[in-house]
Parts: sequence; structure tokens; C-alpha cells
Amino acid sequence: MDSSFRHQGSGLDANLRQEEADPSTDDDRDTFSGIRRRQRPSQQKPASLGSVARAVIAEIAVACQRSAARGRPEMFELSWLDDADRVHVTQTLGLGATSFRIKGHPVISALSTRLPGLWFLEGAGVDRLEIAPLPTAVFEHAFTPTYAALGMAVPRQAGDAEARAVVADLLRRSENYTPAGGAYVADLAQLGLSTADVSLLEAGLGAGSVTLLSRGHGTCMVKSTAIDHVWRVQVLDQHSAVVFDAFEVTRFPSIGQPEVARDTLMANAQHLLWELEMPQ
Repeated sequence: MDSSFRHQGSGLDANLRQEEADPSTDDDRDTFSGIRRRQRPSQQKPASLGSVARAVIAEIAVACQRSAARGRPEMFELSWLDDADRVHVTQTLGLGATSFRIKGHPVISALSTRLPGLWFLEGAGVDRLEIAPLPTAVFEHAFTPTYAALGMAVPRQAGDAEARAVVADLLRRSENYTPAGGAYVADLAQLGLSTADVSLLEAGLGAGSVTLLSRGHGTCMVKSTAIDHVWRVQVLDQHSAVVFDAFEVTRFPSIGQPEVARDTLMANAQHLLWELEMPQ
């Protein structure tokens, strides 16, 4: 296999209902159903790995080692695989519980695998695997506005002084943000803002192009705003009660980012090589 052209180095309840009801999210459901179809029950125990799938898994293992050593993302084109080999690759890596919707050109859906730092990326003309803490497209498109930020030009309302002060503070922190300065969290519950106040914040900060959804013991949603480095973070518990709602100024909120260190990638490589050594 010629890898030179195969491989390229390189209110929450309401929000959730809106995401699920929004016709623009159909691409997400189509994309992820496409990935999951490769793991439907009739394919859970396929025949032994073919030579092509084995070679791809071996390359992914080596790329994990390389990414760990160099600290750079690695990307694999998967569209050239036939259905059987694509099923094998998907089942070997498994599917995780975190997904991204990235509104670029095209819209890209990213789904985590069972191995931290490995992501399936799909969209119109896109079918790839990326090795990175988070998909690089997240940072390429995050703050591209889908709804423009009004900033301090947001229309005034009676009693909105506190909300306007929060908008001004977030704009200032965005402008002055540096990674060394750490994250700043504006917890809406602690600020005691009303529903009208939160609506003012949403209008002032706008909406960006990235949404993360993670389901585990609860549900976590992270959305980019139209202001650089400003994210909305919302968390529900198992009973769908909102337990956290905040705007955060940071590169990416830690609550939505998996721990992907050098050792993690090396462990991924070891796991994949072990999978290849198992009796077929």
C-alpha cells in the first residue's frame, strides 16, 4: 500500500431540543448514522482482518507514536477503503461518546473513538481519521459567526446594567486573552442573571460555528460564540437538571477536552499493535 497518498501528516434543555430539531443538524445525524452503520449487529463479528485493514491499523499505530514524539496532528484518508475494510477499521477503533458539529465548508461532523485523541471526521467529500487532542477544524472554524455578535451595541433594556457589564468584561477578557493567563469562567448561576439577562449575553456574544455534545453520566454541551476565545458551557445531570451554565474565556473548555498526553498516544499505539497480534 502506497501510504504517500493515503496518509497526510499534519436554558440547556431548550438548546438540546433546538439542536435536535434544527434541520441543519440532519447532516450530523446522516454522518454519524453512516459511521454507526459500520457497526450494526450483523457486522459485530466479521471475518478476520484483511491485509488492507491490518496495514491501515498498523499505520495508525505508528502515526500515534509519531504524533506523540512530534506533538503534531496526523490525518488519514479513509474514503478509499472498501466497505469491509472500513468496517474493520471502525470496529477496531470503536466509537466514543463525544461528537462535534463544525459548520465550515463543508459541514464536518467529528466523532470520538474509544481511543482518546482519535477522531472520525465525515462530511461532504470528507472521510478521515485524525489523531489530535481535538479535531483541528474545531479551532479553524470555531469563532466564524453563524449569528453576529452585537457586542455593546446590543439594545438596552430596563435593569440590564449587570448583564451589560458581564458582556463588557467578556469582550475585554477575549481581547486580552493569552494561554498563559489561564481560563476565566463566568458562572451564570453565581452571577444571579435572569433569563432576559442571559438572552442579552447571547445577543452580545453571538454564535460561532462549533458545537460539542458529550453524553456519559450526564450531558455536556460546549458551543463557540462569535467572539474569539469565548465559549458557552452547559451541563445536565442524569435527571436533565441543569447543574452548570457558564461562559468561559479560554482556548477550549477543559470540561469538553479529553486528556491526550504523549503517554496516551503511546498507549493507543500499543493497544492497536496488540489488536493486530490477537489470533484471527
